[in-house]
Amino acid sequence: MKAQNPRQDAQKKFNFSSPQPRPFLSSLPARIDTYEEGVARFFRWKTGLDYYLTIDKIVDWVVITQQTKVIDLLTDTATFALRLAALKAFPGRIYSFDNNVTLLERAKQRAAHRIFSPVLIRHFQEPKFPIPDCYGDLAVSIFDLHRHPTEQYLTEALRILVPEGRLILAEWLEPKSAKHSISGI
Repeated sequence: MKAQNPRQDAQKKFNFSSPQPRPFLSSLPARIDTYEEGVARFFRWKTGLDYYLTIDKIVDWVVITQQTKVIDLLTDTATFALRLAALKAFPGRIYSFDNNVTLLERAKQRAAHRIFSPVLIRHFQEPKFPIPDCYGDLAVSIFDLHRHPTEQYLTEALRILVPEGRLILAEWLEPKSAKHSISGI
């Protein structure tokens, strides 16, 4: 049996071939749009509500109540932020965050094509949002709360809001009693 060269062992463990094209430069838009359609279906299945209609109602409320510093706690594909920013009736600024770099890249691509109001789309590392204390008038969380420890998430959301600020949660909530009864079946 022939002993292998350490360099050959390393080449088997690591791929030293030239890098492949980054996904968001070639095929990302179609896949992300399909992803968003899946989110919309999952939202409807879990809440019984239409995803886009829910977002549009939140957008309408933001415009009617004249909120000017809006923080999107999970941009995802930027559906909420871009629908709000596209309205000429919205005079404010939107701060939109996510921890998924691929989704942020798609959100930035979408933002480059249809914006009236300024939107800041940024990456962040949990649990702290890169916003000063008492800064935002409104924080919006669409289908994100269930992914985090509730107390920590709400504490951070309230930290970034002005004292009279508002938090809108569009979320599916399942009581603990439902989990027990389902698992007992």
